[in-house]
Amino acid sequence: MGQEMENKAAEVERNIEERVQKAQDEQYRRDMERERNDRLRHDRIVKENNAFLQRQIQMQEEEKMRRKEEERLLAEEMKREAEAFKREQQRNKVLRHQQCMQQKAMLDKQRMMKDYYNENESAMTEIELRLNAPLLKQVVQEKPDLPGELASKINLN
Repeated sequence: MGQEMENKAAEVERNIEERVQKAQDEQYRRDMERERNDRLRHDRIVKENNAFLQRQIQMQEEEKMRRKEEERLLAEEMKREAEAFKREQQRNKVLRHQQCMQQKAMLDKQRMMKDYYNENESAMTEIELRLNAPLLKQVVQEKPDLPGELASKINLN
């Protein structure tokens, strides 16, 4: 019986060792699975974060490009408006110049007409000068300080 007990004790000990080994293997397998799950979860989180950051960067770049395009369009519009304003100012300048020239021409014409009428109103025609020559000569003799042009007209005739 001693041997049988020893065999039985050895068998129980082997059973215990097998169970302990099985439990350790199971624990090791669970630990490894937990580590693998943790790594997968970490990798998934890193991947999601990277994807989120990439979307943020892409959105910022798109916004930057949109702003640049708006600025370009605004600059083009401002340039067109400035050119149109410059053309309008030039056109207005030309119109003002033309108006000034027309007014000057009209004033010159009026001045010439006034001078012509003033000249012709006070001037005698040649026939009038001949008819009035004796009278005018008498005026010239009495008033030697008459304007030269009038005196010469009287003396010529």
